[in-house]
Amino acid sequence: MKILMDVCSLLAKLLGLYSAVICIRFVLSWFPGPSQYNQYGQRINAERPFYDILVKITEPFLRIFRSPKLVAGGRLDFSGLFALMVLNILRTVCTVVGQIGYITIGAVAVIIIRSLWSYLFSYILVLLVIVLVLRYIAGRKPFSPQWSAFVRQIDPVLYNPVNLVHRVFYRNKPVSDQKLILTALIFYAVIYFGIKYGLTWLESLVAVSVR
Repeated sequence: MKILMDVCSLLAKLLGLYSAVICIRFVLSWFPGPSQYNQYGQRINAERPFYDILVKITEPFLRIFRSPKLVAGGRLDFSGLFALMVLNILRTVCTVVGQIGYITIGAVAVIIIRSLWSYLFSYILVLLVIVLVLRYIAGRKPFSPQWSAFVRQIDPVLYNPVNLVHRVFYRNKPVSDQKLILTALIFYAVIYFGIKYGLTWLESLVAVSVR
């Protein structure tokens, strides 16, 4: 048992270190490398040995989470986000086993749910609430050209989440746009705080910290 705990503690530290390496790689990728010029006066990027090493270390793991269709389509690449989420799950499981020597299925489930919430769904809900607030404000200023343009751009994005609220609360009932947006805003804010504090309750129930 002691050997298992020591191995898991070491793995947790290594997984944390690897997560940090991935984060450093992505931070560095936001900054262009030093520039050089060839004999024709054309600008070329100089080699970045440290960054290249980070790429070689992290790319095999990140490639597991990268969809070729998304990359080819030029869309946002969320491979790093999913990779960090998986690493966090594994690191937390190893940390718990390293501390107490075992882990329950309920604790693993809470760890997975917490990671999904922390790395994905919490950001989606926060962004949705912010957009709904802006949409509600825009609806109160219908004669402003700027706000009208914003409404035209954002309404297709909000259609599905707002339509869900309409089906739940106002099925076959007339309702104004502003009231529907306000209801959706309250609905998703309640969901956000409900999940946030519900996870805290679940963590205390299984007696494991999954931060």
